[in-house]
Amino acid sequence: MKQAFLLSIVLLLTGSVLISGCGKGSQSETIVPNKNTELTVDVQKPESGSLTEVLTYSGSLSGEEESVLRSKVSETISEVVVSIGQQVKKGTILVKFDLTTASVQYAQARSNYELAEKTYERNLNLLKAGAISQQLLDQTKTQLDVALANYENVRNMVQIESPIDGTVTNLNVSAGDFVSAGSPVVTVSKISSLKTSVSLNSSDLVKVKVGSPVLITLTDNPSVKTEGRITEIAKSADPATRTFEAKIRLSSTQGFNSGLYVNVEILNKTTQQALLVPVTALAAKLGKTALFVMRPDSVVSSVFITTGYRNNENVTILSGITEQDLIVTSGTLLLKDGDKIKPVVKN
Repeated sequence: MKQAFLLSIVLLLTGSVLISGCGKGSQSETIVPNKNTELTVDVQKPESGSLTEVLTYSGSLSGEEESVLRSKVSETISEVVVSIGQQVKKGTILVKFDLTTASVQYAQARSNYELAEKTYERNLNLLKAGAISQQLLDQTKTQLDVALANYENVRNMVQIESPIDGTVTNLNVSAGDFVSAGSPVVTVSKISSLKTSVSLNSSDLVKVKVGSPVLITLTDNPSVKTEGRITEIAKSADPATRTFEAKIRLSSTQGFNSGLYVNVEILNKTTQQALLVPVTALAAKLGKTALFVMRPDSVVSSVFITTGYRNNENVTILSGITEQDLIVTSGTLLLKDGDKIKPVVKN
């Protein structure tokens, strides 16, 4: 009986130790959140001033006059006569197709033309000798004209000629390629002047007009830039995108080439007088535009605002703040209402 009592005490003490150990282990693994660190941000008062709006779009360059030449037949390319960058004259042969599969049609058209030409020349001499009538000569002339038209039509199908004086700016094929009828083969452009186009939103359409100034920069190298002008604005919207095409001519081609992508900044000549804050100060809250305003105790709270014109640096604020408010202009993505900050006053 005594031994059983002692055994019970040992088991009770052992269980207490195990429970105590488990409790200590749980306490050692508990994650205690760190104290919120005050974020150092820039703050400044809004400035009162005017802003010229900049409408930003993107586009690609092409020659002022440009022809995208397509295949008229489904055939294999036998020879690409030109290369990209080569200057060509109107009528220059650019690409030839394989005549072996189309040889019957081509050869027949050529043979008919050559025969009609010889017949007309022979009858012309016979007319001079008084051996045939003028009516018969006129008939052979008609036959010659028809044969020539058929031959030229077939010839234009088995070779592609440049319709303008210009530069080869794009080649979509190589010798040996099979192309389907309607496929783009080669592009010829007049690159002495370049153009681009953008698709204007309906809200921007009222802000621009033909002649509006434009700043164009090369997407891959923003240091390459030039001015331009809007030369044409579509009268009706594209049914698919509900946007209006605006065509733009570049003032200079220096550093630019057809086919390159560019950024287009359209300058709205009208200005807007209001409070100005940096674009970096803008924040989003509940799907609306907001700013973080610092209170005297360095705690921030968000306020909804109404924005107006903007450019790449600043935006006009039409309502929501006053000239005396201190606006957070950096780190807004990391802030929430009630956060305390370490302000760096910029004004």
